Amino acid sequence: MGTKNVEGDELKKLVDDLLSRGEDSDDIRALLDRAVCESFPASVFLLVNGRYIGSRDVKDASDFELIVYGELALTAEDAAATLSTVSETTADQILLSANCIGVLRKACGSFSSASVDVENEAVSEFVFRREETEVEPWIQATAVASIANPLCPLRLRTLVTMSEMLHASVSFLAYPGAIYEGDVGTFAFSRRVVATEPSFDSRGIRSSWAERAVFYDLPQDKILTVSIGSPRNWLLESQAAAVDMDNIYLSRIPDEHQHVHAEYALDSIIVDGSCIDRRQQPPAGTKLELRHTAKGSVVDTLVMENLGYYQFKVSHPGLWRLSLAGKAASIFELDQYSDGRGNVSLKGKDSLVLYVDSLKDVEGNMLRLSRKKGMEEVSIVEPADEQKAVGEETCSATGDSSCGADEDSINVFSVASGHLYERFLKIMILSVTKNASKPVKFWLLKNYLSPGFKSMLPLFAAERGFKYELVTYQWPDWLRVQEEKQRTLWGYKILFLDVLFPMTLKRVIFIDSDQVVRGDLKELHEMDINGAPYAYTPFCDSRKEIDGFRFWKSGFWKEHLGNKPYHISALYLVDLARFREIRAGDRLRQTYQQLSGDPHSLSNLDQDLPNYASSGPADSRVPLHSLPKEWLWCETWCDDESKKKAKTIDLCNNPMTKEPKLDSAVRIIAEWSSYDEEATNITVRAYGKILRDFESKTGPSDQKGKNDKSTVDESDAEEVNEEL
Repeated sequence: MGTKNVEGDELKKLVDDLLSRGEDSDDIRALLDRAVCESFPASVFLLVNGRYIGSRDVKDASDFELIVYGELALTAEDAAATLSTVSETTADQILLSANCIGVLRKACGSFSSASVDVENEAVSEFVFRREETEVEPWIQATAVASIANPLCPLRLRTLVTMSEMLHASVSFLAYPGAIYEGDVGTFAFSRRVVATEPSFDSRGIRSSWAERAVFYDLPQDKILTVSIGSPRNWLLESQAAAVDMDNIYLSRIPDEHQHVHAEYALDSIIVDGSCIDRRQQPPAGTKLELRHTAKGSVVDTLVMENLGYYQFKVSHPGLWRLSLAGKAASIFELDQYSDGRGNVSLKGKDSLVLYVDSLKDVEGNMLRLSRKKGMEEVSIVEPADEQKAVGEETCSATGDSSCGADEDSINVFSVASGHLYERFLKIMILSVTKNASKPVKFWLLKNYLSPGFKSMLPLFAAERGFKYELVTYQWPDWLRVQEEKQRTLWGYKILFLDVLFPMTLKRVIFIDSDQVVRGDLKELHEMDINGAPYAYTPFCDSRKEIDGFRFWKSGFWKEHLGNKPYHISALYLVDLARFREIRAGDRLRQTYQQLSGDPHSLSNLDQDLPNYASSGPADSRVPLHSLPKEWLWCETWCDDESKKKAKTIDLCNNPMTKEPKLDSAVRIIAEWSSYDEEATNITVRAYGKILRDFESKTGPSDQKGKNDKSTVDESDAEEVNEEL
């Protein structure tokens, strides 16, 4: 459709004719765009209903009349007709929340071709520019974004930073978008922590005070949660926090606290990449080892089948040596390493020297292996009994007496986030250690533990006589992420079991933090699970009044599972040696990636995934062994009679009563209150010791508090009670 030498009245007739013939409205808009482009100069542009439409000299009012006519004919009249058929309230809601979609078109060469979502017809322009100098800015940039987009504040901060650091003139076109009234639901307040220039204190020492994010005027009656976004190769941890950063309720914070303060620090750097062999295939199951040349520290991992991915956590900089470990050392040899900066030949070498000397993420790391002569067809899979020997050899080489897990210990894995579930976790730990006939070692996910819990844990462990280790893993960027923290926690329970623990760990029992254990876990830890990689307890079906909530009894799950039971994920035993042998982790991650694209799948991620995989396609199936039902009792699903034999009691949510867990804990578990009191007393003593140790090094802030032990304990008790 051409427009050359077509006047405004003729264009109107042409538009009417095209509409009557049913031509596509986008094609007609393009016709009008080209017509208007011939009228406007490059220095002028128009935005109509959020749509950029041209840049030529404006000759007269008829040009604007043409634009208005086109918008009415193609968009506004249809919208008005639709809104006239609905109620006034509904129309208001539509007008407030609907997005007016616009297209930033290529117009007369002044803009690159791109598509953007424009949230509203109103546009505000903000210009960020350094104070006037004789030197003109050498960078000029224009950005367009919607204020309703959660990333908008971060982009805005980036533009401000660029204008400050690069002497740039930056224009920001902001579209207000939907107007939020009433309950905002889930909403993010974002800040970017960027120091544009170094700052120093009065002593001339570099200060990190400028490297902070400050939030003002946050909702007082909403529960807020802090989430930190960082470069993907950084592992951050919280170092100080006065309140529960997972459940910040500003209206409940005492008036004497003028602000909520938290500190985060870099804990580890991620060294990761992909590994392939000469056939361009991932040597899945290959064990890799990273050893610090000076300190002797050793970390190990497996190569996944998923993209040949491997990941190490490096806690300090310096020279590290990467080498093959276990059976892989006798089958493969190092061939080549590429890190995005070049290729390094490794032929004839038994290790690769890695320099960890930068916080910058280096992408594209590729480790290539080649098979040794005569090993072309040998399987890399290590039987479970061989894994034990390899693990012992690795620990012996490090000289670390705490390496891996003691063969005589019961190993327990758990996760917790927020002060309430840390309170539950302490009670669970007490119940396990009091009933176990063997030493216990706890493996706790470090990612979400509070600074207070981590500081008192060594003293808690010393008093109760158990060992512990904090473990962590960085969610790979190629694996679909979960936006909600709770679902991320569920993912950590199941997706990384093969790589989360040292290769020396052979078995581990997962226990939800809100459980109380009554049986001896030695029995479960040593149970024969018939060659399966893990074992779960089937859901009870004895409490009949809850039948309507047993979703697995009908529909998809009934068809998928057939005669198999649906299992609960609150407690399970993992045979890690067998789990790695059959590469169950790769299969679970593959299944997760396939299912998680559908927002209606994996509603209970940590539970649905193993149940689905137990009866899934043959190439991704992961066998699941059923534990005796007495290993997990839950009032919601199990009748009162079966409680007498219960070896663990879980505080399942009750969909009928929705009773708070603290209330149900006291009512259901007779020993819960005594455990809670004991855990609180141990915590008070731990915090008291921490305080006294601190004052002995820095001097007391209150001499009476230092000399009077009861005063210290009372203040500690107040802190603990506030936390609980």
